[in-house]
Amino acid sequence: KNDAEKLLLIQEGLAWGSLNVEGCVLTVNVTEIKDSDRQERKLPSNIKASYTGIISKIDVTTGNVAVKVGDLVSSGDLLVSGIIEQYGSTLFVHSSGEILAKTERTFVEKAKYNQQILIDNNSKARRGIEVFGIRIPLYLGGIKGEYKSNVKTKKLTLFKKEIPITIATDKYKTLSTKQVCYTPQELEKMLDKKIKNKVKKGNYKSSKEIARETIKNDSGITLSVTFSCEENIAVQDEILIGAQN
Repeated sequence: KNDAEKLLLIQEGLAWGSLNVEGCVLTVNVTEIKDSDRQERKLPSNIKASYTGIISKIDVTTGNVAVKVGDLVSSGDLLVSGIIEQYGSTLFVHSSGEILAKTERTFVEKAKYNQQILIDNNSKARRGIEVFGIRIPLYLGGIKGEYKSNVKTKKLTLFKKEIPITIATDKYKTLSTKQVCYTPQELEKMLDKKIKNKVKKGNYKSSKEIARETIKNDSGITLSVTFSCEENIAVQDEILIGAQN
């Protein structure tokens, strides 16, 4: 029965299916995929925890929730099962939803007082033309040393119609190195800014600093900051039908 259900669920055109055996009678339950949903069909999956935390909110639209608010979960724990037992039948579904948890994240940055940094020099522009994908420079010589550039292109037109010729303008700035020596206060401020940028990019629902440690030595600083966060720890974990017992 289990193997038959697994084969049934991978048949093209079926959203889900189950088998129910009562004595000598086998009942097959299936639901076809609507035409509008065929391209959006998703494989059966569980939802597992991506990080350790205490569950603070559950908003699940599909699947069997395996945890409750207030539970402490670890990375890899099952949060929502895509295997549903119903009326003696087994249903495999694509679990979906959001599980918020209170977590603690520690970020560490370190740097030396003496550093070599890159500084911008004067900017210049060089132009060229592209004909059928071939770049033809309108200048002599190359660019020496380190530089950063930004290329803008513009299609040429003739009688209001585009022709296969493009003007490319390469605006670049040459770079040079400079030796600088930061004070402890300057360096710690720089590291603090880096950490806050990392937290901002983390897309946490909320974050609050709860601890920090600054380690200073003769060469530089190591800054460690811990935040109390609320975040969505739900990650998809595909159910391999053939691997089910």
